[in-house]
Amino acid sequence: MKSILPFLIILIFTSCRKENTVSKEIVIPKSNNSVVKKDNLKVIDTTIILSNIPNSNDNCISITELEVEKYLYKYFKSQGALPRNEIKDYSNENMCIDYDTIYNLKSNKTCSAIVRYWLKPVDLNGTCVQPSLAIISKTKQGLILTNKEFVNSDFGIDSIAENLIVYAYKYNCSEHKVLKNYKLKLGIK
Repeated sequence: MKSILPFLIILIFTSCRKENTVSKEIVIPKSNNSVVKKDNLKVIDTTIILSNIPNSNDNCISITELEVEKYLYKYFKSQGALPRNEIKDYSNENMCIDYDTIYNLKSNKTCSAIVRYWLKPVDLNGTCVQPSLAIISKTKQGLILTNKEFVNSDFGIDSIAENLIVYAYKYNCSEHKVLKNYKLKLGIK
């Protein structure tokens, strides 16, 4: 028994130790069990050119989620869409806006980010509604929203790396699976 006790103590301490590792895998929706190594993806011969993006000569601090969320709700409220938490009557044919995520563009050319949001009718009840993507930019006058719907709604972004390399996927909503993974380049015009 005395010889087993030190062995168990060593086993417990070594098995509970976590190592700090950086994930080099693409996070794919939970319904798909496959994992793709980012290094295995080749850059496809496509560049998504983003136009009407303001140039930034200043050292830009990344746009924060709070800034984006406030601006997004204010912008779409002026267009007639309400944030979900402000809707009192679901019987009206209102549009609803829900903020989701921002992906800051790591570029010295602009102070912009891709914002993912849900813009849908209040009473929409379905499983294949996908979020929209747009570009939000910080200017001297404040934030502006451009390039709404610059990609199809079945295009999902996992992450954006340096030099505007985007790790993304095409998602089939009705079958709940990723059809293809992409590593592509964003260009700013």
